[in-house]
Amino acid sequence: MKKMEEMMELLTEEIEGFHKSISKLEALSKNFKDLKLKADTSRIENYIKGFTTEQKKAITVYKEKTTEIKQGLNLHG
Repeated sequence: MKKMEEMMELLTEEIEGFHKSISKLEALSKNFKDLKLKADTSRIENYIKGFTTEQKKAITVYKEKTTEIKQGLNLHG
């Protein structure tokens, strides 16, 4: 009978510990539930703007070189 009482006492302690852990998790969960996150995309936007500017410059150079080649072909053709 003493063994059974010891086991019941241990089980009761475990259950109480489990309930405390659940209470802590519920409190933490509430904190995260109310947390608002805002993504900051400014670095990505700046990178894309810079990349777009460089691509526009490259296209301009490409068009200029293409025009020069066409003019060169027309002079010799």
